[in-house]
Amino acid sequence: MIGFVLKEASSKKGFALDLGCGAGWFALELARGGMNVDGFDISPKQIAIAKKISQESEESSDPELHGDFGSTNYQVVDLNGVNLEEQKYEAVVSWGTLHHIQRLDRLLREMKKSLKPGGKFIFYEYIGYHGLAKVFPIILKAAELVPEWLGRLKKISVKAKGPLISPFEGISREHILDLARREFFVERIQYKFLFLPALVSRLRIYRLNRTFSLPLVKFFKWVDQGLIKSRIFRGPFVLVLARKNEYGQVRERCA
Repeated sequence: MIGFVLKEASSKKGFALDLGCGAGWFALELARGGMNVDGFDISPKQIAIAKKISQESEESSDPELHGDFGSTNYQVVDLNGVNLEEQKYEAVVSWGTLHHIQRLDRLLREMKKSLKPGGKFIFYEYIGYHGLAKVFPIILKAAELVPEWLGRLKKISVKAKGPLISPFEGISREHILDLARREFFVERIQYKFLFLPALVSRLRIYRLNRTFSLPLVKFFKWVDQGLIKSRIFRGPFVLVLARKNEYGQVRERCA
């Protein structure tokens, strides 16, 4: 998926925008591919890390990193109120950021304004479970109890403090696709991962010996993909390629 997004976003050289860039890992790869990248994130600490790593990469003597390096421009920005330059970008990318944005409709209008005609909007996002797939959160919740039961059998405490969850987690997830279709021409949608990442985490498969963990993950991946391909279930994650229509009209097509 990462390779697909990088290829599409850098197919036409110029400026790109990375929304919610964090420590800049994705923006850095785009810059290594020759793009001039603006990276926006609300966290000053993440932006500081991104600037440091980008400078080290740009100054590297390794020709694989330095040969075609574009540029990075990182800024601390609240995406709920950002104002973007008109027709600046060849591509806008977002990796797991949009579902945190309260004013997503405003952000998408700004993105559309900032893209050049024919420019690409590419994102990977969590949109939640729908239809028959709503059974999977129940299954995953039950799977969460397995390590606890095993721990009790072995008389080992497995309780751990849960992660700090943002109050804006998933605040706009139900509207992402509708808003994207309203503002852009959607060329491709792929539904991803009914249960695989969550199950691996909840069963703590990564703690097993690789002899057991890798075949187990491959099996679960095969089942996960098979269920989605059956078209009976739709995964709660989507990989979307959309485009600003060259004639300024809003069109819609779901792949």
